[in-house]
Amino acid sequence: MVSFDDIKVLLNEYVEQFRRPNLPGLSISEVYSLFPQEEGAIQVEKQWPDTYPNAQKHGVYVVFGKDLQVLYIGKASMNNTLGSRLSSYFSYADDKKTCKVKGQEYWSECPKFIATIAVPDNLSFEAPAIEEYLIQSLGTSLPDNKAGTGK
Repeated sequence: MVSFDDIKVLLNEYVEQFRRPNLPGLSISEVYSLFPQEEGAIQVEKQWPDTYPNAQKHGVYVVFGKDLQVLYIGKASMNNTLGSRLSSYFSYADDKKTCKVKGQEYWSECPKFIATIAVPDNLSFEAPAIEEYLIQSLGTSLPDNKAGTGK
């Protein structure tokens, strides 16, 4: 299983190997809770319905299960922001207070947390490179990154 710390290590490797030193840095968010009201939920500073971290930026998002193990890595680049991309997965439930997971049947387990990695504004094309690097480095360790799933 892959943790957020594993993602941070890989991001550091990516930066050292592939980014020019004079480029503006990547902005890595803290973990954001989609279901903070659930009993026994890990408490974090940012949570639903707060604005997603780096919502107006381009970049990469990481979706975690209940034990903060990575389920899925995706990107928001070109015509998408991280906020709009995450909104395609998560929305308000019928009570207009709690989170609802769209397409629950596509996930190996219910997503509980997310984190984002924002790229500099003028480097949105870097998001696909970071996503590919992370997915390729982790291989089959990501249960929901499967070719052709439509996610």
